[in-house]
Amino acid sequence: MQAFYIRRILRIWPLYFIMVLFAFMTPVVLRLLSLTSSAEGYEPNWLLSVTFLENYKMIATNSFPNVSPLGVMWSVCVEEHFYILWALSLYFISTRNLFWLIACSIITANISRYVFYLHDRAFLDLLTNMDYFAYGAIPAWLLIQRKEEATVFFSSLSVTLKITVLIAGVGMIIILPNLNVEDKILMEPTILGSIYALLLTLIVFEEELFHIPQKNIFSRLGVYTYGFYLTHTIVINFFVKIFDTENVTPVVALLFITICLLGTVIAGMATYYSIERPFLKLKKRFS
Repeated sequence: MQAFYIRRILRIWPLYFIMVLFAFMTPVVLRLLSLTSSAEGYEPNWLLSVTFLENYKMIATNSFPNVSPLGVMWSVCVEEHFYILWALSLYFISTRNLFWLIACSIITANISRYVFYLHDRAFLDLLTNMDYFAYGAIPAWLLIQRKEEATVFFSSLSVTLKITVLIAGVGMIIILPNLNVEDKILMEPTILGSIYALLLTLIVFEEELFHIPQKNIFSRLGVYTYGFYLTHTIVINFFVKIFDTENVTPVVALLFITICLLGTVIAGMATYYSIERPFLKLKKRFS
């Protein structure tokens, strides 16, 4: 377990703390560039930021930090809390009881979201997001505890049915966020989580059918996704201040999106090679 935690620290902490430092330097950078800073949101507390507790400040204030990228780093905080809770749980719970841990996590998350919903609080903590991790654990549970039965079941399904399920699942993921349904915020995590679990299971047990080549551009870009996530709001907010957002034409909008996309790719790759990669090379010492 110690090696597991060290590997996760080497993966997450270096870039996270660099981004926290960047966030607190943002006002200084904006002044040097003669750009205005946003008055929206609250002044962040560095102690909460460096201890992965920013999400609880966001929940308590029903607001967000006024500097990028702290506003999106709540999910990293949740991830850290998950590693503490689930890794410790798996240390004491037998893999034979993993099903019950998954089931309890899903039930707990739904109850927690309902309580938060009644009190008008954002779903930014571990309890209200625990089922997302649990749904992701379902394919792993099937692979470890029910591999033979699952393999037989999925082998019995036709290729047409599997592809149809895959297309329908992806379609639902795209459509659901755009549906205007009352109390959708309570139902959406369960629907999306179930779809993700189903699609992941299909991919796990049908690797040949749904194989994604390593040379695929999306596979290559996947290496930099952590950097993309932590830098994209910085890039977007920077170009928002440069572009004329008062008179946006379709051409300007397309140009803005393209520049932000390219800027995020460049920023993500830059942070990977300059910050992440040197630390990731140390992971092999803790295998």
